[in-house]
Amino acid sequence: RIQELRLAEAGDDTAQRVEILTRSAQIQEDMLGSAEGAYDIHARIFRDDPTHKPTRDQLIRLAHQLGRSEALARLLTEHVTKDAADDERDEALEIVREAAELWMGLDQPARAVPLYERLITVRPDNSAVFPALEQALTRAEMWKELAEAYWREADTSLDEQRQVEVLMRLSDLALGILSDAELAIRAFVRVLETQAEHETARGRLERVYENLGRWDALIESLRQRLERSEDAGTREAILLRIATLQDTRQDSPDAAIDTLESLLTEQPGV
Repeated sequence: RIQELRLAEAGDDTAQRVEILTRSAQIQEDMLGSAEGAYDIHARIFRDDPTHKPTRDQLIRLAHQLGRSEALARLLTEHVTKDAADDERDEALEIVREAAELWMGLDQPARAVPLYERLITVRPDNSAVFPALEQALTRAEMWKELAEAYWREADTSLDEQRQVEVLMRLSDLALGILSDAELAIRAFVRVLETQAEHETARGRLERVYENLGRWDALIESLRQRLERSEDAGTREAILLRIATLQDTRQDSPDAAIDTLESLLTEQPGV
Protein backbone atom coordinates (compact mmCIF):
# COMPACT_ATOMS: atom_id res chain seq x y z
CA ARG A 1 0.00 0.00 0.00
CA ILE A 2 2.85 2.37 0.84
CA GLN A 3 4.33 1.61 -2.59
CA GLU A 4 1.09 2.52 -4.33
CA LEU A 5 0.90 5.79 -2.40
CA ARG A 6 4.44 6.66 -3.47
CA LEU A 7 3.61 5.79 -7.06
CA ALA A 8 0.54 8.02 -6.89
CA GLU A 9 2.72 10.85 -5.61
CA ALA A 10 5.21 10.24 -8.43
CA GLY A 11 2.45 10.71 -10.97
CA ASP A 12 3.87 10.78 -14.50
CA ASP A 13 7.48 11.08 -13.35
CA THR A 14 8.78 7.92 -15.01
CA ALA A 15 12.23 8.07 -13.46
CA GLN A 16 10.78 8.32 -9.96
CA ARG A 17 8.32 5.51 -10.62
CA VAL A 18 11.13 3.29 -11.88
CA GLU A 19 13.17 4.04 -8.76
CA ILE A 20 10.26 3.18 -6.45
CA LEU A 21 9.39 -0.04 -8.25
CA THR A 22 13.04 -1.13 -8.52
CA ARG A 23 13.40 -0.80 -4.77
CA SER A 24 10.21 -2.85 -4.31
CA ALA A 25 11.57 -5.56 -6.58
CA GLN A 26 14.77 -5.70 -4.54
CA ILE A 27 12.74 -6.11 -1.35
CA GLN A 28 10.68 -8.90 -2.94
CA GLU A 29 13.74 -10.85 -4.00
CA ASP A 30 16.32 -10.10 -1.29
CA MET A 31 14.20 -9.73 1.82
CA LEU A 32 11.08 -11.75 1.05
CA GLY A 33 12.76 -14.40 -1.11
CA SER A 34 10.20 -14.02 -3.87
CA ALA A 35 11.81 -14.12 -7.30
CA GLU A 36 8.31 -14.35 -8.79
CA GLY A 37 7.28 -11.14 -7.07
CA ALA A 38 10.46 -9.41 -8.24
CA TYR A 39 9.86 -10.58 -11.81
CA ASP A 40 6.30 -9.23 -11.81
CA ILE A 41 7.45 -5.84 -10.55
CA HIS A 42 10.23 -5.62 -13.13
CA ALA A 43 7.67 -6.50 -15.80
CA ARG A 44 5.57 -3.62 -14.55
CA ILE A 45 8.60 -1.31 -14.78
CA PHE A 46 9.17 -2.52 -18.33
CA ARG A 47 5.66 -1.51 -19.30
CA ASP A 48 6.27 1.95 -17.82
CA ASP A 49 9.72 2.37 -19.36
CA PRO A 50 10.67 -0.33 -21.90
CA THR A 51 14.03 1.30 -22.67
CA HIS A 52 15.28 0.98 -19.07
CA LYS A 53 18.12 -1.48 -19.66
CA PRO A 54 18.77 -2.47 -16.01
CA THR A 55 15.16 -3.58 -15.72
CA ARG A 56 15.40 -5.75 -18.83
CA ASP A 57 18.63 -7.27 -17.53
CA GLN A 58 16.85 -8.22 -14.32
CA LEU A 59 13.90 -9.60 -16.26
CA ILE A 60 16.18 -11.79 -18.38
CA ARG A 61 18.03 -13.05 -15.31
CA LEU A 62 14.84 -13.82 -13.38
CA ALA A 63 13.13 -15.34 -16.43
CA HIS A 64 15.97 -17.84 -16.82
CA GLN A 65 15.87 -18.57 -13.10
CA LEU A 66 12.10 -19.07 -13.01
CA GLY A 67 11.67 -20.80 -16.36
CA ARG A 68 9.68 -17.85 -17.69
CA SER A 69 11.83 -17.04 -20.71
CA GLU A 70 8.99 -17.67 -23.14
CA ALA A 71 6.70 -15.30 -21.23
CA LEU A 72 9.41 -12.66 -21.36
CA ALA A 73 10.06 -13.27 -25.06
CA ARG A 74 6.35 -12.73 -25.67
CA LEU A 75 6.36 -9.55 -23.57
CA LEU A 76 9.30 -8.04 -25.45
CA THR A 77 8.00 -9.15 -28.84
CA GLU A 78 4.56 -7.70 -28.18
CA HIS A 79 6.14 -4.38 -27.30
CA VAL A 80 8.37 -4.14 -30.39
CA THR A 81 5.65 -5.31 -32.78
CA LYS A 82 2.86 -3.14 -31.40
CA ASP A 83 3.89 -0.19 -29.24
CA ALA A 84 7.28 0.28 -30.93
CA ALA A 85 6.53 -1.15 -34.35
CA ASP A 86 7.90 1.91 -36.17
CA ASP A 87 10.57 2.87 -33.65
CA GLU A 88 14.03 2.85 -35.25
CA ARG A 89 15.95 4.22 -32.29
CA ASP A 90 18.86 2.18 -30.99
CA GLU A 91 17.07 1.71 -27.67
CA ALA A 92 14.10 0.07 -29.37
CA LEU A 93 16.26 -2.06 -31.64
CA GLU A 94 18.14 -3.37 -28.62
CA ILE A 95 14.84 -4.76 -27.32
CA VAL A 96 14.22 -6.35 -30.74
CA ARG A 97 17.61 -8.06 -30.50
CA GLU A 98 16.97 -9.27 -26.95
CA ALA A 99 13.61 -10.72 -27.96
CA ALA A 100 15.19 -12.52 -30.91
CA GLU A 101 17.93 -13.98 -28.72
CA LEU A 102 15.35 -15.20 -26.21
CA TRP A 103 13.45 -17.03 -28.97
CA MET A 104 16.69 -18.58 -30.20
CA GLY A 105 17.49 -19.72 -26.67
CA LEU A 106 14.04 -21.28 -26.49
CA ASP A 107 14.76 -23.20 -29.71
CA GLN A 108 12.00 -21.33 -31.53
CA PRO A 109 14.08 -19.78 -34.31
CA ALA A 110 11.11 -19.09 -36.59
CA ARG A 111 9.90 -16.51 -34.06
CA ALA A 112 13.30 -14.85 -34.11
CA VAL A 113 13.41 -14.52 -37.90
CA PRO A 114 11.09 -11.48 -38.32
CA LEU A 115 12.92 -9.74 -35.50
CA TYR A 116 16.32 -10.22 -37.10
CA GLU A 117 14.85 -9.20 -40.45
CA ARG A 118 13.67 -5.96 -38.88
CA LEU A 119 17.13 -5.33 -37.49
CA ILE A 120 18.84 -5.95 -40.82
CA THR A 121 16.35 -3.72 -42.63
CA VAL A 122 16.85 -0.81 -40.26
CA ARG A 123 20.59 -1.32 -39.65
CA PRO A 124 21.95 -3.01 -42.80
CA ASP A 125 25.48 -1.90 -41.89
CA ASN A 126 25.48 -3.92 -38.66
CA SER A 127 27.66 -6.89 -39.59
CA ALA A 128 26.53 -8.92 -36.57
CA VAL A 129 22.90 -9.17 -37.64
CA PHE A 130 23.13 -11.21 -40.85
CA PRO A 131 24.95 -14.18 -39.25
CA ALA A 132 22.24 -14.26 -36.57
CA LEU A 133 19.50 -14.18 -39.22
CA GLU A 134 21.29 -16.86 -41.22
CA GLN A 135 21.50 -19.08 -38.14
CA ALA A 136 17.83 -18.54 -37.29
CA LEU A 137 16.67 -19.36 -40.83
CA THR A 138 18.90 -22.44 -40.94
CA ARG A 139 17.71 -23.77 -37.60
CA ALA A 140 14.10 -23.09 -38.62
CA GLU A 141 14.75 -24.89 -41.94
CA MET A 142 13.30 -21.90 -43.78
CA TRP A 143 15.32 -22.60 -46.90
CA LYS A 144 13.56 -20.39 -49.43
CA GLU A 145 13.66 -17.50 -46.99
CA LEU A 146 17.36 -18.18 -46.45
CA ALA A 147 17.95 -17.99 -50.21
CA GLU A 148 16.12 -14.66 -50.31
CA ALA A 149 18.23 -13.42 -47.40
CA TYR A 150 21.40 -14.35 -49.28
CA TRP A 151 20.23 -12.39 -52.31
CA ARG A 152 19.42 -9.34 -50.19
CA GLU A 153 22.80 -9.51 -48.50
CA ALA A 154 24.57 -9.74 -51.87
CA ASP A 155 22.54 -6.80 -53.18
CA THR A 156 23.11 -4.54 -50.19
CA SER A 157 26.72 -5.33 -49.26
CA LEU A 158 29.33 -2.90 -50.54
CA ASP A 159 32.11 -5.42 -49.93
CA GLU A 160 32.86 -7.33 -53.14
CA GLN A 161 34.37 -10.30 -51.32
CA ARG A 162 31.39 -10.43 -48.97
CA GLN A 163 29.04 -10.54 -51.97
CA VAL A 164 30.98 -13.46 -53.44
CA GLU A 165 31.02 -15.40 -50.17
CA VAL A 166 27.26 -15.03 -49.72
CA LEU A 167 26.52 -15.97 -53.33
CA MET A 168 28.66 -19.10 -53.06
CA ARG A 169 26.71 -20.10 -49.95
CA LEU A 170 23.54 -19.47 -51.91
CA SER A 171 24.78 -21.74 -54.69
CA ASP A 172 25.49 -24.52 -52.17
CA LEU A 173 21.96 -24.16 -50.80
CA ALA A 174 20.49 -24.14 -54.31
CA LEU A 175 22.33 -27.26 -55.48
CA GLY A 176 21.83 -29.05 -52.17
CA ILE A 177 18.67 -28.70 -50.15
CA LEU A 178 16.67 -26.71 -52.69
CA SER A 179 17.67 -28.77 -55.75
CA ASP A 180 17.27 -25.60 -57.79
CA ALA A 181 19.80 -25.56 -60.61
CA GLU A 182 18.40 -22.31 -62.05
CA LEU A 183 18.97 -20.53 -58.77
CA ALA A 184 22.52 -21.89 -58.63
CA ILE A 185 23.17 -20.64 -62.17
CA ARG A 186 21.99 -17.16 -61.23
CA ALA A 187 24.28 -17.17 -58.22
CA PHE A 188 27.32 -18.35 -60.19
CA VAL A 189 26.70 -15.84 -62.97
CA ARG A 190 26.46 -13.06 -60.39
CA VAL A 191 29.75 -14.17 -58.83
CA LEU A 192 31.45 -14.15 -62.22
CA GLU A 193 30.05 -10.70 -62.99
CA THR A 194 31.76 -9.57 -59.80
CA GLN A 195 34.93 -11.64 -60.10
CA ALA A 196 35.38 -13.03 -63.60
CA GLU A 197 38.49 -14.92 -62.47
CA HIS A 198 36.64 -16.93 -59.78
CA GLU A 199 37.57 -20.41 -60.99
CA THR A 200 35.49 -22.31 -58.42
CA ALA A 201 32.32 -20.55 -59.52
CA ARG A 202 33.25 -21.01 -63.19
CA GLY A 203 33.91 -24.72 -62.78
CA ARG A 204 30.70 -25.36 -60.85
CA LEU A 205 28.66 -23.32 -63.33
CA GLU A 206 30.06 -25.36 -66.20
CA ARG A 207 29.20 -28.61 -64.42
CA VAL A 208 25.63 -27.43 -63.97
CA TYR A 209 25.39 -26.49 -67.64
CA GLU A 210 26.76 -29.90 -68.58
CA ASN A 211 24.30 -31.73 -66.30
CA LEU A 212 21.44 -29.78 -67.85
CA GLY A 213 22.69 -30.31 -71.39
CA ARG A 214 23.00 -26.59 -72.02
CA TRP A 215 25.77 -26.86 -74.55
CA ASP A 216 25.55 -23.33 -75.93
CA ALA A 217 25.89 -21.87 -72.45
CA LEU A 218 28.71 -24.27 -71.59
CA ILE A 219 30.65 -23.38 -74.72
CA GLU A 220 30.13 -19.68 -74.06
CA SER A 221 31.55 -20.11 -70.56
CA LEU A 222 34.52 -22.00 -71.98
CA ARG A 223 35.14 -19.18 -74.45
CA GLN A 224 35.08 -16.68 -71.57
CA ARG A 225 37.60 -18.87 -69.76
CA LEU A 226 39.71 -18.92 -72.95
CA GLU A 227 39.74 -15.11 -73.14
CA ARG A 228 41.43 -14.91 -69.75
CA SER A 229 43.93 -17.70 -70.30
CA GLU A 230 47.42 -17.13 -71.67
CA ASP A 231 48.90 -20.56 -70.92
CA ALA A 232 49.30 -22.55 -74.14
CA GLY A 233 48.47 -25.90 -72.56
CA THR A 234 45.32 -24.53 -70.91
CA ARG A 235 44.16 -22.86 -74.11
CA GLU A 236 44.72 -26.06 -76.05
CA ALA A 237 42.64 -28.06 -73.55
CA ILE A 238 39.80 -25.54 -73.68
CA LEU A 239 39.72 -25.38 -77.47
CA LEU A 240 39.77 -29.17 -77.74
CA ARG A 241 36.88 -29.42 -75.32
CA ILE A 242 34.90 -26.82 -77.26
CA ALA A 243 35.52 -28.71 -80.49
CA THR A 244 34.44 -31.98 -78.89
CA LEU A 245 31.22 -30.46 -77.60
CA GLN A 246 30.46 -28.91 -80.98
CA ASP A 247 30.99 -32.23 -82.72
CA THR A 248 29.39 -34.68 -80.27
CA ARG A 249 26.77 -32.59 -78.47
CA GLN A 250 25.76 -29.97 -80.98
CA ASP A 251 26.18 -32.15 -84.06
CA SER A 252 28.10 -29.33 -85.68
CA PRO A 253 31.28 -30.76 -87.25
CA ASP A 254 31.88 -27.61 -89.27
CA ALA A 255 32.02 -25.53 -86.11
CA ALA A 256 34.32 -28.11 -84.54
CA ILE A 257 36.66 -27.93 -87.55
CA ASP A 258 36.73 -24.12 -87.30
CA THR A 259 37.67 -24.39 -83.61
CA LEU A 260 40.44 -26.88 -84.36
CA GLU A 261 41.75 -24.68 -87.16
CA SER A 262 41.91 -21.73 -84.76
CA LEU A 263 43.91 -23.96 -82.42
CA LEU A 264 46.34 -24.90 -85.22
CA THR A 265 46.67 -21.26 -86.23
CA GLU A 266 47.42 -20.32 -82.65
CA GLN A 267 49.71 -23.29 -81.97
CA PRO A 268 51.05 -24.65 -85.27
CA GLY A 269 53.01 -27.42 -83.62
CA VAL A 270 49.98 -29.07 -82.00
